[in-house]
Amino acid sequence: MMIYKKQQGGYIILFTVLIVTLILAMSLGIANVSVREQNLTRSSRESHYALFAADTGGECVLYHYNKPTSYNNDEPNPFHTIVGGGHAPVFLSCANQEVGSVIQSQPGAGAVYSFEPINLSHGCAIITARIDEQVPNGALTDRRDTLVSKGYNVPCDEATSNPVSPRRVERVLEYTYDYTGS
Repeated sequence: MMIYKKQQGGYIILFTVLIVTLILAMSLGIANVSVREQNLTRSSRESHYALFAADTGGECVLYHYNKPTSYNNDEPNPFHTIVGGGHAPVFLSCANQEVGSVIQSQPGAGAVYSFEPINLSHGCAIITARIDEQVPNGALTDRRDTLVSKGYNVPCDEATSNPVSPRRVERVLEYTYDYTGS
């Protein structure tokens, strides 16, 4: 009597491995897309924090720049106050902080006010103002005021001490006012 052995070709195992490999490849593809979306969302959020910080600093300096210093508007803009032949320091009240300025004067460039950094809940704002700069190719009486607000998504100490931080995002807003004549 002969015994016949049924030969199994292993097709079921091969088919199972093929299905598992397909499912694994699709899962890895979906995970890759998900990680990229998370990184894009994080980058967008950090960019918004930097933009909001720059906007906060810009609005603060604009408020003080356009604010009259007396009720009858007969006093000059605080940025244009001249004391002893030079510009006087300006102090801003921004985000519940008193921010002072350091003034540097340069020939033709007017006075450059560099303000202390403003700490915000989600970042930092650093403001500079260039007042009474001579307009290029303009008459001697043509002047320009440029207010610049730099916003960062990180605290001020990190924004100023580590300019190559991979986490740091910077956004800059610039406001320019041109004056012609005397």
